[in-house]
Amino acid sequence: MSLIDTVVLFEGVVTGTGPVYSDPRLSSLLARADEMAVQISLSNITGGSPTVTLVYQATCNGTVWDNRQTLLNAVPLGSSTYDSMEDATGFVNASQGRFELSFGGTGPTAFVRIMAALRSK
Repeated sequence: MSLIDTVVLFEGVVTGTGPVYSDPRLSSLLARADEMAVQISLSNITGGSPTVTLVYQATCNGTVWDNRQTLLNAVPLGSSTYDSMEDATGFVNASQGRFELSFGGTGPTAFVRIMAALRSK
């Protein structure tokens, strides 16, 4: 395996339960990876019973996105910080890939940083 790149997929404050997506400029690069190690760091977490969901999605046409792997599924965020390292491998990629992050709970807000190390065979 050779390292393709280490990239920041998303960095910023997220407020509310609507989804946010990784930087679209990275979608072709994400699709070329055979393996990904994904790190998500959350800080300044507020809100009532907040949870986090992180899903890897892929597409062939840039319009219809398919959920390929759920890395975090409504994980409770009990404190002011959260860190996790997840493995996103074992699926066939399409022409573009992205990550979708969403919060659950009441009025969730957090500073989010998602990074990935991408490898190819």
